[in-house]
Amino acid sequence: VFPRWSIESHPELPQLFFLLCGLYYALRLCGGYDTRSLVLSCVFLGLAFGTKYSGVFLLPLIVLCLLLLWMAVFVTYLMLEVNLRRPRDLLPVLPCGLVVVGYGYTVIWSWVRKRLDVKWLWSIPVLLLLSLDHVSGSTRLFGERWTRIEDNMELAAGRWFAANYPPETTVLYDAYSYVPASFRNVFRSFGISYPMVSHFEPDLLIIRDAIGRDFLDMEKAAGARRGAAHYLERHYFYKFINEGLIPDYHLAKRHDGISIFSRTVGKVRDSPDVKQTWMKLARHFYDGKILGKVTSEWTMGHLYLYQGLEKEAELAFGEARSSNNFTKRIFNHGRRILEADRLGEAKHAFQEALTRSSQRSKSYLAGMRSSLADQYFRAGYFREALAHGEAAVAHDDGLPEIHF
Repeated sequence: VFPRWSIESHPELPQLFFLLCGLYYALRLCGGYDTRSLVLSCVFLGLAFGTKYSGVFLLPLIVLCLLLLWMAVFVTYLMLEVNLRRPRDLLPVLPCGLVVVGYGYTVIWSWVRKRLDVKWLWSIPVLLLLSLDHVSGSTRLFGERWTRIEDNMELAAGRWFAANYPPETTVLYDAYSYVPASFRNVFRSFGISYPMVSHFEPDLLIIRDAIGRDFLDMEKAAGARRGAAHYLERHYFYKFINEGLIPDYHLAKRHDGISIFSRTVGKVRDSPDVKQTWMKLARHFYDGKILGKVTSEWTMGHLYLYQGLEKEAELAFGEARSSNNFTKRIFNHGRRILEADRLGEAKHAFQEALTRSSQRSKSYLAGMRSSLADQYFRAGYFREALAHGEAAVAHDDGLPEIHF
């Protein structure tokens, strides 16, 4: 558990600095009790966990696996499970490594001090400092950092949509995207899927190419930690959204490595109280109660069909059919996509609802057909409206609106 969370909590350098200081003073207690060392150890560890509360998962670096043992175990874990994808994955090893290196320098310093005259001793650090070109190096580092901030693509994308959308806009975004603090109705993900989009129905989607690349290789699906289905769901979403195939969203702005998509249709779960609705959706998501399952799976099923992925399409349709109250939900889904002029998908949804209702009474079927005739008529598909009207009359001849 601890090695995995050491990676997923994304430790940061300030946190690791405080952790290293706390570790240093904790090790000083091994030579004997010292109140000052005890207090400073607690202070620095508190600062480490205060910098980023998930730092508590790095506590085993101090109390369970010391120095070389921890380094060996952690590096082995990275090689076998994480494959050392990023240099920052090695950050949890840094405190122990610095302690080992620091101890080595302490031994060397003691050896040198015993063998050299004291008056020559301080010339060594002076020469080292002069050789580092400290001033120019710091100036160059500051300049590079400032340039990175000014040219940062995440900041540029965040500033753009902050200037073009009101603060109450709802945003679903990939991790490490910049969302200004004025936007409160937001949700972050380390991999977006279409069921997540259907659940939240955000006004904006912020997609990072770097996150999409994490799900690019289909061959990695079998070994994915959260399962092949979870991996492939995100693989196809990033593929379809970047190809412009995901309905209800269009590309509003493209920055280097970041795409911002804006919603083009209304929401099923719309409410005047945007904040409360968004918080409720977030709670449902954390509880595993995903809304809009029929809509998302049925839509993805048709996207799979358009791509010739018949096996994936049948799996998606099967997931939709397993939902509670499927007949009513697929009927309402058909009405919504008919209004969006997605005629083929609407016909498929309506046919599914009619097939599921084939054993109902004639009056019930007549009502369904009458409703379908009205929906097609309003959408301008008069041939389909006439066909369903005739079917409604065949079930019940006493429907005056259908005769009209």
